[in-house]
Amino acid sequence: MPQNPVRALERTRYVVCRTRAPSTYTAQKAVPFWRLLKDSVGLGFTDSQIALGYLGGFVARASTVAISLFIPVFVNAFFIRNGFCQGSPNDPSPELKKECRAAYLLASVLTGVAQLMGLICAPLFGYLSRKPRRINYPILVATSFGIVGYVVFARLSSPEPKNVDGRGGSPAVFLVAALIGISQIGAIVCSLGSLGKGVLAVDIPQPQSAEAAQAEGVDEASVSTPLLRDSTSARRVSRVRLKGSIAGVYSWCGGAAILLLTKLGGYLFDVWTPGAPFYMMSIFNGMLLVASLGIDAARVYGTKQ
Repeated sequence: MPQNPVRALERTRYVVCRTRAPSTYTAQKAVPFWRLLKDSVGLGFTDSQIALGYLGGFVARASTVAISLFIPVFVNAFFIRNGFCQGSPNDPSPELKKECRAAYLLASVLTGVAQLMGLICAPLFGYLSRKPRRINYPILVATSFGIVGYVVFARLSSPEPKNVDGRGGSPAVFLVAALIGISQIGAIVCSLGSLGKGVLAVDIPQPQSAEAAQAEGVDEASVSTPLLRDSTSARRVSRVRLKGSIAGVYSWCGGAAILLLTKLGGYLFDVWTPGAPFYMMSIFNGMLLVASLGIDAARVYGTKQ
C-alpha cells in the first residue's frame, strides 16, 4: 500500500552525523519540515535582513513579469487601440503577430533595452552590496529608479521612439525602459544579498532541555554537545540548516507576486487603464523603499542608544 507523502515527510528520520573523531558517530533526528518552514517564515518577522530579502524577492519576480509580459501587451494594445494594426485585440491566432509586426518589434526592443541594462548593472549592484552601510544605497537607487520608470511608462502617450504622425513618441522611452531594467536587477541582487547575510547570522536559540530538544527533533545525546566552540554562542545554532527553507519561502514570495500582478494587474489593465500593472509595480517598489529606509533608520537609532 503506497504511503501518504505528507506523512512520510512528517515522520522523523534519523541522520548520522560524523563528529571530529573518525570512529565516533552521533545519532541525530532530522528536524521536521514543518518546523523548518515555521522558523523560516518567522525569520521574516524577526530579522530585518531576511524580511528585506523576502520583500525584495517579491518585487524582483513582479518586475520580471512586468517587463516580459506587460510591456509587450502595453505596446500591442496601443497599436491596436489606435488603429495602427489590423486585427482584433481578442484574436489569439498567430496571424496577429504578422499583422502587427511593428508592435512586436517595438516591444522586443524595449524589453531588450531593459534586460541589457540589467545585465550591465548586475555586477555594479553586487559590488555596492558587498559591505553594510548606514543607508542601503543599492536598494535606494533601484527602488527610486523603479518608481520613476514605471510611473513614467504608464503615462506615456506613445511607447514609440519617434513622433510618428504626431503620436507623441520620443527617444526618452529607451531611458524609461533602462530605469525599469536597472530596478529589476537591483531588486534581484539586493534581495539575494540580504538573504545571504541573514542566513550567515547565528541567532536561533538552541533548546537547553532534553524535552525541548526532542520537540526540535534532536536526540538527547547531542544536547550536551556544543554546536559551536565559542562560549558566547554556545546556546545558539546556525541558520545554515534553514537555507533550503529560506530559499523556498523566498520563491514563495516571488510566486505570490507573480500571481498578484498577473491576475489583479491584468484585470485592471482591461477595466481601468493599460498603465495599471505599472502603477502596481511603482507601489511595490515604494513598499520596498520604505521598508529599507525604516530598517536603516532603526539600525542607526539602535546604535545610538
